This record gives sequence, structure tokens and C-alpha cells, in this order.
Amino acid sequence: MPIQNSDVADIFEKVADLLEIKGENRFRVRAYRDAARTVGGHSRSVAEMVEQDEDLTALSGIGEDLAGKIREIVETGTLSQAEELEKETDPSLRELLGLPGLGPERVSELHERLGVSSLQELEEAARDGKIGELSGFGERPSRTSSRPSSRIAPRRRGSRSPSPSRPPAPSRNTSTG
Repeated sequence: MPIQNSDVADIFEKVADLLEIKGENRFRVRAYRDAARTVGGHSRSVAEMVEQDEDLTALSGIGEDLAGKIREIVETGTLSQAEELEKETDPSLRELLGLPGLGPERVSELHERLGVSSLQELEEAARDGKIGELSGFGERPSRTSSRPSSRIAPRRRGSRSPSPSRPPAPSRNTSTG
């Protein structure tokens, strides 16, 4: 099955998440997120562009390095950098990314500041009120994390849930009468 733009975007999002967990340079993380958006939203297949030896750097935000990574993904179905980052990152930390309200930045902070590296440790920290003591982790994340093992869901690109406290946008009905 040929590689789709969404496959490339998913791999770039995973790389960005893993780099962020590791505390890598935020500009590098952003470059992968931007590349994921560019490729994921591109109307043409990047696999087709690679097949036709087109210049991938013509895509917004795609330099030589990312163009080479797109070629690698299209040609092999994977990215060696993503595989290496997965090996270097604790599987429990990757699992925490599947929890609502926990992105890579929060997972990294929980790990660094509280030593949380598993669902059980997260549940204990929530039960003990330690999560609420962290800056930026007020009531909502602590409440969300109080029983995380029942909330795990695979995280896909663009699947972050809207805030439950935010009402849906009102629909605009421009017709009169």
C-alpha cells in the first residue's frame, strides 16, 4: 500500500512528540509539527512527488533535511530517526501521551518534576495531590489524571480533544425568514 500524506504527517508528529518529551530544542520540534501540517494538508501526494523526483523543498517549511526524511518515509515506509527516538524514550512515557490533556510537554514535566513514568505513578501522584501543585497543572489536569488507566486512547495527529469546558462554537445562520 502506498504511503499517504497522512502517514508522513503522523510520523513527523510522532518525532515532534518524542523530541519534546526529551526536552529538545523547541524550534526543532516546531519544524516537525509545521512539516506535518504542510504535508498533511498538501493536495498532492508527496509519494507521487518523490516518484517523479520533484523538489520537495518547494513545499512551505520543507528544507533539504525534511525533504530527505520524506523520501525515506516514502521509500521505506518508516523513518529511522523515529525508530531511534522510540528506542530512547521510555515506553511508559509514550503510553502517557494517549491520555486526554497530556501532551508531550506535560508528560515531560511530570516525568522531570515528579518522577512519573507510568500510569500507576501518575495515578499515585494525582491521588496524593502532587499534580495540582505543579504550575500549569491546576484542577483540570489533576482531575483528568485521577483515573488515567481508564482513559487511554491511541493518539493520532490532530486528535486532541477540545476542552470539555469550552462550549461548541455557535452556528451562524445567515438566512432570514
